[in-house]
Amino acid sequence: MTKNNRCFITEWTSGQKQMELLLYLDAHDHPIEIHPYDASSPSLIGNIYVARVDRVMPQIHAAFLKADDLTFFYPMEDTAMENIIFTGKNGKKDALVEGDELLVQVIRDAIKSKEICVSTNLSFSSAHLLLTTGNRLHGISKKISGERRKQIQSGFLDRVADENLGIVVRTNAMECDEDLLYAEYRMLQDSVSDLLSRAKHLVAGSLLSVSGQRHPFFEHIDRFQREGLTEIVTDDPVWYDRLKETDTEGIPVRLYADPAYSLKQLYGIEQMLTQALAQKVYLSSGGYLVIEPTEALTVIDVNSGNNTKKKKKDDYYLSNNMEAAKEIARQVRLRNISGIIVVDFINLKNKEQKDALTTYMKSLLKEDYVKANVVDFTRLDLMEITRAKKYQSLQQALSYCTQ
Repeated sequence: MTKNNRCFITEWTSGQKQMELLLYLDAHDHPIEIHPYDASSPSLIGNIYVARVDRVMPQIHAAFLKADDLTFFYPMEDTAMENIIFTGKNGKKDALVEGDELLVQVIRDAIKSKEICVSTNLSFSSAHLLLTTGNRLHGISKKISGERRKQIQSGFLDRVADENLGIVVRTNAMECDEDLLYAEYRMLQDSVSDLLSRAKHLVAGSLLSVSGQRHPFFEHIDRFQREGLTEIVTDDPVWYDRLKETDTEGIPVRLYADPAYSLKQLYGIEQMLTQALAQKVYLSSGGYLVIEPTEALTVIDVNSGNNTKKKKKDDYYLSNNMEAAKEIARQVRLRNISGIIVVDFINLKNKEQKDALTTYMKSLLKEDYVKANVVDFTRLDLMEITRAKKYQSLQQALSYCTQ
């Protein structure tokens, strides 16, 4: 079923800062995701550097690396030693030591007190493919199944059979012609070869630009296209031209140009941002959530509010918790909350209902584009959830942009 979702791109000014804003809305114009972008301080995700090992921390199986004034955290279980790409005279090694120089790719920006996180499994992507240097397995998106999956396996993957690179066929290759897949593969393969050739002559701290690097909004738009996006709207003529020159797979792009009533006013974008940062989120039943981010984790408290009907009945509690779970899953994605999330639901003493709530929350989190899992209920009856860290939370990103 088509979801009729839309995304908006507009400029946003807060204080002395001007930024770009990408909003992804459902068919009822409720925000699903909000992504601010400050061009003066862009994300480093995807950048590839020659980095030098500064400290090896065997007790946590990690290392800290340096690239000029940048410090990276590298989890050493990331890639097998034989697949790490060393530069200079390092060659193959059994273990990392201080002074080693190697290629790394940023996989997570600095978040709160956490350092920039890097991987030695370099990835190169196109519209339909992902090539990796460390993980050399060949695979197909789980969302491609049946006869099409067999065709890709027996046709494209068996045809390329590259033992030096991992290959993942992405979801939107479902309708892609095999010749186009092969052309993209050759293009990415050339990008890898070119980068590795240049890296041999570079010193630690060097940034290697990856051909085809795009504005981060396009990564999100690619994903929205697979989720039911039906229109892209912008009030910025520069973005309009950029989008028209890009393959949006038949999704119409519209330039909003009404001088009497701005795009921000028409859709209440300021109110959306205010609500997306609010501590309290109200539920239709009369209950509400209290969302408290801390340095270590995010705590979400579920309250029944002024709705006191049938308050002693377990089915009432379950109904309220189910409503809260749906809103929590939405808020986690909207605010881009990551790390450990602890939810204090209205107390459920019935194990069957507690299991039903857990199953429901797991099903909701499966729709999230970032990997998220329900761990379990703790001994204090708090639901523990984990969500992968990649970008800054919405609160952090907007706070930074307004500084």
